[in-house]
Amino acid sequence: MSDRQSIIGFTEAELGFFVAILLFAFVFEHRVNTDKPKPQPTVQSVEKAPTLKFENLPDLSLELNKSSARIKELESLLADSLLRRSQLASQSEDLQKQINQLKGLRSRQTPTCIAKKIEKGFLLDVTVQSANSFVTGEKLTDLDGLLNSVEPRLEAAEREGCVESVRVFYSDRVSTSDSLVARRALQQYFYIVEPERQGD
Repeated sequence: MSDRQSIIGFTEAELGFFVAILLFAFVFEHRVNTDKPKPQPTVQSVEKAPTLKFENLPDLSLELNKSSARIKELESLLADSLLRRSQLASQSEDLQKQINQLKGLRSRQTPTCIAKKIEKGFLLDVTVQSANSFVTGEKLTDLDGLLNSVEPRLEAAEREGCVESVRVFYSDRVSTSDSLVARRALQQYFYIVEPERQGD
């Protein structure tokens, strides 16, 4: 072998050429790989937001309409209640004024037959059932019937210049307005005493 030939039968020039080819191939492959565009990361599917379901909207609208109608109804009832309360308060004030006026008449009316010692006690016990309905003893009558039943006593009291006294009671069923009407009617002919109202 010559001194310019390697052990495996190639010269140094051939080996150098071969190595140069390998280096060139390596560099070329590296540059190709470097210049190759990098794959973009794929956008993963985003979880879809839940879609709104509108199937129940008609039912909801119906419920809202019902609630609105109920609110209006309650507001109307409240307004009526406040109006009735105002009316009752006004009526109560009027009744109280009339009662006070009637009480004031006691001091100016004709003296009773009891006060003049003509009578020893009350002529009658009268229970008011309504504005023109009275019970004396066990008999139910109106004002005219009541007056007719004691007419002789009333005439005698008029001659003596006094007025007969009666005790007046009120049924639990009689209204305040009816009791006031009956009271005023009786007071035209009798001096009335109300045992249950003596504290008034």
